[in-house]
Amino acid sequence: MVSGTNSADDPRQGKGRGFFNRNVEPKAEVVEGLIREGQIVALGGPYRVGKSPLLHDLTICLLRGISWCGRKVIRRPIIAFDFESSSPMYKGNLLRIALRYQVPEPSVPNELAPYLQNDDPNEPLTARLLQALKSKNLGARLGLVDDALQSKPDAVVIVDPTELLFRIDTREKAHVTELFSNYRCLLAKYPKVVLINTFNMRKRDRKTRRRPDLLSDPRGWLEEICGTLDLMNRSDVRLGMDFYGSEDDGIKVINGLRRGEDLDPILIRPYGDQPHDLAGFERIPPDQVSLTKRLTVKQREYWDKLPKEFSFQEAVDIMGKANFSRLRGRALSQGILEDGFSGVYRKLLG
Repeated sequence: MVSGTNSADDPRQGKGRGFFNRNVEPKAEVVEGLIREGQIVALGGPYRVGKSPLLHDLTICLLRGISWCGRKVIRRPIIAFDFESSSPMYKGNLLRIALRYQVPEPSVPNELAPYLQNDDPNEPLTARLLQALKSKNLGARLGLVDDALQSKPDAVVIVDPTELLFRIDTREKAHVTELFSNYRCLLAKYPKVVLINTFNMRKRDRKTRRRPDLLSDPRGWLEEICGTLDLMNRSDVRLGMDFYGSEDDGIKVINGLRRGEDLDPILIRPYGDQPHDLAGFERIPPDQVSLTKRLTVKQREYWDKLPKEFSFQEAVDIMGKANFSRLRGRALSQGILEDGFSGVYRKLLG
C-alpha cells in the first residue's frame, strides 16, 4: 500500500468513500444519446432553421416523459427564457404539440416556467424578466435563473437565444468565460439541471465552394460556420441544426459533438402539412433518405454484409464489437435498425 494512504479509503479494499469512490458513474441521460444531467448544451443553426420550434417540441416531451424523435427522455420541469417567439406563437406551438401527443397542456408555473419577453408585461414571469433586463449587471440576470431553479432544482433551462438574456458578445472570449464560470457554479448548486443555450450562426461565406456537411462532418460544420468557438468549446454538448438538401424539402439534420462520448445524428421533418398546423418534429422514415447519406462509407460496407435479421454475435463476427457499437448507435438513431426484444436485430432499410 502506498505510504500515507488510508485503508478505509482504498478503492482496492472496496471500503470507505474516498475520492475514487465518489461520482464515478455517468450522470443520467435526460435525452437519450444527446444530453445528460449537469451539462451545458449549445444549439446553433442558421436563421429560420427551426431551433425554437424544436425546443417547443422537446419541452412537451420532457414535461410528459414522451420519447422525442425516437429517443427516450426523463421527465423534467422546464424553465424557458424566450426572447424571439411571439406570445401567440409560443403558446400555440405548445398547445398543438400537446394535442398531437394527446397529453394535457403544461401547468404554469408548476411544471413550466415561461419567461417570455414578448408576452403581456403584466404576466408575473414576464414582469420579472423585464425587471431583470433593466440591470446592466450580469449577476442580476443570473440571479433570475437561480431564483427559478430554487423551486425546480432538476429543471431543463432553455435560454433562446443566450446573448439576449446575458447581453454578452459571443465573439468576446472574456464574456463567454465569465458566463460559463457562472454556469458551472449554478450546476454545482443544482447538479441535476441541464442548461440549453441557442444562438444563430453567422452567415456563410458565399465564396466558399464547398461547405462542410453537418450529417457527415459535424466538427467541420461547427468550426466553419459557428463564429463562436469559445461558446461551443466550453459546452459539454455542441449541437448544430441545419437544412438537409433543399429548404423546400423541410428535412433537418441535428448532429454535433458530446464531450468524451459518441453522438449520433438525427434526421427530422416538421409534423403537420400547413404552417398553422405544425406541431413539432418527427423522425424521417427509413426509406426517404438513402443509406449513402445515413452511414459512413465503412459502415455501409458492414451494413451490406449483415443479413436482414441478425444476432449480436453475428454482427460482432462480421465487424467486431467496437465497429458494431458505432454502427448500431447510428442506425438506431436514424431509425433504420430495429432492436428486437429477443436479441434479434432487423434492418429496416437496404
